[in-house]
Amino acid sequence: MATTIQDGSPSTHTTNGPTNRKAQMRVEIPKNREPSETDAIRTPKTPQNEGISWFESSHVGSQPVQVYELKLESDGGPNKNRAYTRLPPPASPYILRLSLDAGTPASKRGVLKTNFPLYGGAFERTKFVEKTLPSDFSKPVQIDLPISSAGVFVYWIEYDGKDGERVKGREGYFNIDPDLRVRKRTPILTPEQTVHAPGKGGLITEKTTHIPLDGLSIITLVSKWMGRLDEWTPYLKETSERGYNMIHYTPLQQRGQSMSPYSIADQLAFDRELFPTGWTGSRDDGTLQMLKTLKKARDEFGLMSLVDIVLNHTADNTVWLADHPEAGFSPLNMPHLTPALELDDAIIEFSGSLDANGLPTIIKSQDDVDLLVSSLREYLNTRNLWQYYVLDVTGEKKAIGEALTSGKIPSWDGPDLCVANNGWIWGADPLANFAAHPSKAYLRREVIVWEDCVKLNYGNGPEDNPWLWKHMTEYVTLLAGMFDGFRIDNCHSTPLHVGCALLDAARVVNPDLYICAELFTGSEETDITFVSRLGITSLIREGYNAWDPKEMSRILYRFGVQKPIGSMDGACMTSPADIPPPTGKGPTRAGLVSPLQGSVPHAVFFDLTHDNESPLHKRSAEDALSTGALVAFSHCAVGSVKGFDDLYPRLLSLGSENRRYDVSENSGIGQVKRILNNLHTEMALEGFGEAHVHQENDYIVIHRVEPKSQRGYLVVVHTAFQKGSKDRGHIKPIQLRRTKAKFIYGASLDIHSYEDVNDPKLLKGLDSTLCLLPPVEGRNGADNDGPYQEIIVPDSFPPGSIMLFSTKLEELPPNIDQFCKED
Repeated sequence: MATTIQDGSPSTHTTNGPTNRKAQMRVEIPKNREPSETDAIRTPKTPQNEGISWFESSHVGSQPVQVYELKLESDGGPNKNRAYTRLPPPASPYILRLSLDAGTPASKRGVLKTNFPLYGGAFERTKFVEKTLPSDFSKPVQIDLPISSAGVFVYWIEYDGKDGERVKGREGYFNIDPDLRVRKRTPILTPEQTVHAPGKGGLITEKTTHIPLDGLSIITLVSKWMGRLDEWTPYLKETSERGYNMIHYTPLQQRGQSMSPYSIADQLAFDRELFPTGWTGSRDDGTLQMLKTLKKARDEFGLMSLVDIVLNHTADNTVWLADHPEAGFSPLNMPHLTPALELDDAIIEFSGSLDANGLPTIIKSQDDVDLLVSSLREYLNTRNLWQYYVLDVTGEKKAIGEALTSGKIPSWDGPDLCVANNGWIWGADPLANFAAHPSKAYLRREVIVWEDCVKLNYGNGPEDNPWLWKHMTEYVTLLAGMFDGFRIDNCHSTPLHVGCALLDAARVVNPDLYICAELFTGSEETDITFVSRLGITSLIREGYNAWDPKEMSRILYRFGVQKPIGSMDGACMTSPADIPPPTGKGPTRAGLVSPLQGSVPHAVFFDLTHDNESPLHKRSAEDALSTGALVAFSHCAVGSVKGFDDLYPRLLSLGSENRRYDVSENSGIGQVKRILNNLHTEMALEGFGEAHVHQENDYIVIHRVEPKSQRGYLVVVHTAFQKGSKDRGHIKPIQLRRTKAKFIYGASLDIHSYEDVNDPKLLKGLDSTLCLLPPVEGRNGADNDGPYQEIIVPDSFPPGSIMLFSTKLEELPPNIDQFCKED
């Protein structure tokens, strides 16, 4: 696929079709324009200075300083497991301690180098500071970094090696999570552990609270199906009432001619269809209207905002492509694409001459296929494409010499300038640009193209394409000042140096920017490369990637369990210590030192993402309830889409579908999501950090526990991977040792019809009823191991059904935590 630029505007015809400095990119936030009312959203912040001031102040306070200690190897680098480390949001300043054993080789005239702003000021990826390691070999080397702001940083140690040469140790990366804050909500359950009626629980208050990453409940909404901004209130209200605390908006910028939100024609303007008919406002007018809507969502409905950013392509009818064709990949700036373009043209010409050459235009048999293939091969042979790869060295040297001598150098006389469409390749190396030399992906027709998108050509840095870098930097900084987070679209195909530079610019505007990404690299090691360099907060994972209950339980454990029930790592490995001031100025403080063992990328676990098939298509409609419950119970950020909650029967086209969302109190599984989403956030806020996943046949059970009080919540789910069955299935009684369980809620899903409603104006889900289940009482028992309580699944518990219980460990003294701390 290539887009042709003619007569000052792009049009499309259909065909198929790092150097070291990349990691050192730095771009400036554009400022060469008249000031406007929206400038306030681009104001840079430097919070690291505040943390240093805090440590140097004379005020000590009653709470100990938290110290996270990262042990380095003898050669000065972290081991493989510790090369990437996540640190929590610095709601209060804390310390990252890098430590080396005494007398290790790396301590010999060792110097720490890092782009972390150790001495204050703003972060710059290419600006490194140094700190000399202590020279006392009689005790371990400790370097304390004062942490007070989110960000992504690299460090290493240089030291004297053999014969005095300087040795650079292995690099390590640490990412500090953003501090996300939003309106606090009232509990969803009564003190008696029953569900508050709608309008009574999960209500927005005037207080603001920090939301841990594991407490995020995100829903994807497609703005074109919500109408104008002044029509969004019902959707915001419904989203809030279902317990979500963040909306993921698909791209909100001006769409291109395909009308897909991911094909953006103007990165600096919000889509005209968001405003009243005949809107004549300026870009800044539109920005202000969007700001007011986002503020309303946050203040009235407790909803943070997450927006897609699209960095690697633009719409095929983008107006500025006519003035800046260098922003795309073309034979003019990438000559190796010339044979691919000629091949595309040849196939178009061949396809247009089928009837004239007596070739079949409708395939009716294998013979027709064979005839077309052989005819195309003969046609392509006449093009002599091989000549692009065979050079008459003597003849070409002579021709070039004659041209230079005569001064008659022919100009480009090819066709109208064409730029390559973007797309994707099965199993491609995400760190390689498939449009750049020497790739032959377009010639080999390996690219599955998006015909409405033109791939952007950033080069190796801003000096290669100054206008494009400036334009896209203004795009990301504009959105960073408005939204709480970014979802990076097609992150695996966005050049790493581009993502680093543009996200750095965005974080100058909003240091606490939450960043999630779809990343399909096929390698956990490559995932960590992207996450650690870009500072991705959460990687998008999906429950509907599981093909059976066993695989579902595996990914639930992989992404939704961070500590097993009964884990003692925090209690056993944290130790008190006196902490000297990290800058050498200020008082010594009491502290708690906890070792770091490295990190895996944090997950935002969606039951279903907006670009994948519906439960009815992939498993069964009833499975929406069971999978939705399992994902909402996971100890990580979670997400869903409105179409999943409302039981849409099929995947909708982002480009051609133009109906509006329906809003209904009793639609799909919304009532269950109200309970589980609110409970999900409450468990994160209250420290339900331990969990267990049990799978047995088609059943999955998740138990979440708060370790200090041993309070817990347990969900029993009968999955529905197959269509048609209404059987209870088999699971043994669920035995809880020395634990009492209390029934909270149970439901199953009755689908009245699996046919699409096909309303001409509104998007509606399947006709269904959420059937409440009668309470289930635990059965007490005892054996040689002591007392227990059993939960027995009722006889009527068809696939898709769920039950929710609260749990409490018996005979636990209320002062057990204080007792354990005493000598």
